Amino acid sequence: MGKTINYLREVFLTVFTLLMLFSDLHADSPCGTFVIKITCLTNSDKYLSYYTFYRQYSDSTLVFNPIDESFNIVRRIARNQIDFNKIRNSDSSVYRRVLAINKSLLSNRDISPDLNGYFKLSSLPVTEEILEKNCLDTTSFTNYSIVVDDNMSYSLDSAVFTDNDIIHYGQAVYINPDTIKLILLDSILWCGDNDQVQFLDKKQTRLMSQGSGSHFRVFDSNSGQFNIDFFSFNPEWTKSGILSSLDIEKIDNDFTETGGDNVFKYFSADLKKAIRLNKVIYFVRWSP
Repeated sequence: MGKTINYLREVFLTVFTLLMLFSDLHADSPCGTFVIKITCLTNSDKYLSYYTFYRQYSDSTLVFNPIDESFNIVRRIARNQIDFNKIRNSDSSVYRRVLAINKSLLSNRDISPDLNGYFKLSSLPVTEEILEKNCLDTTSFTNYSIVVDDNMSYSLDSAVFTDNDIIHYGQAVYINPDTIKLILLDSILWCGDNDQVQFLDKKQTRLMSQGSGSHFRVFDSNSGQFNIDFFSFNPEWTKSGILSSLDIEKIDNDFTETGGDNVFKYFSADLKKAIRLNKVIYFVRWSP
């Protein structure tokens, strides 16, 4: 009788949480993205530990138990659907930590709809170490805001900021979801809406650990929610040189339409080349 009551209680809590989760997250929600530490079980039965930036990924090869805005795993996948015999050195005790599981490990795929899976996962970016870049510069760091006047003319308004700010970044490894059997959530480090992890290659990581010639930001005109951080590592690329290489009207529209996913398209050919040569590094960032 006690087992039945516990089972019914768990079912009730799962259904209640799902109902709460499937109400869309809004801009004023406490959190919709997360910086987390995970353990991945590969197809070769190796357990690997990483840090990653987690969004609400949609199901494909991997089926996800999403994380809700209150930092809880929502268990769409029932314990009895997982074939734990296929998971090395593991049993049902890890069930509460399952963040994602390969469809091949499911005894059946009759699971709750993935209504909040906004992002398709083609590769999972991870890093073995999260590093920090202190962006305090009381003499030359500038925030630029895109301004649109009544005649729809675009310009930039600047302000020198002296706030201390940290950018978190890491040298990236990109994992094909097809190579993963299981992802376990080890811990949630912080809400990623206000502070994302930027993924870099080896050379970019080395450059970011050094000083840069200039660093500045360009914010959207609508809400100041989205911005681009530019770091120059070449004296030829000054603030004015980078700013003159931006189509700020199209960038501003892209901030509104995609959150800045396509801003690279609206850089000049010379700036694109400088970015490919790591003379300039840029990040698209946002906050709710």
